[in-house]
Amino acid sequence: MSNINQYSSMFDDGTREITLRNLYGKVICQVHFRPADWSILDRLESLRTDFPEIVKPLEKININANGTASVEKDWATMKSVQEALIDRLNQLFDMDDCGEIFKNRSAFSSVNGKFYAEIVIETLGNIVLEAVEKEMKASKARTDKYLKDLEPEAISDAGAASEDA
Repeated sequence: MSNINQYSSMFDDGTREITLRNLYGKVICQVHFRPADWSILDRLESLRTDFPEIVKPLEKININANGTASVEKDWATMKSVQEALIDRLNQLFDMDDCGEIFKNRSAFSSVNGKFYAEIVIETLGNIVLEAVEKEMKASKARTDKYLKDLEPEAISDAGAASEDA
């Protein structure tokens, strides 16, 4: 019997967790993302822009308020569109968590006249924007700390010092 030593460690890799709750505090799902992945802003904008095209196959379907199709033959189309939406959300977060968002509720159920998916994207988008802005400020502060020695005054002072030598 071999005795293999294994090492394991946890560390903060910058991943953050978003817990979505309904107005009564019930957890809907949790998704993860990295605020330092600034390209998430491009992916978010792309998702927002593409949303009408993603849901376009639903235009001719009669959708009940609970997000189901009135006619059984349309269910496959709705499922396909929801899966496409989940894929895009997973791409947005560069994770594989987003199937949980619509686990207990259709992406196309009605919430105040909007698709549930629209509310989710809007909510997640606002959180992502806030977190990325915060990370950008922290990154700039860190960068500024190291670059302050390279400001023109420091460079000219260094040049003057070498001339005196």
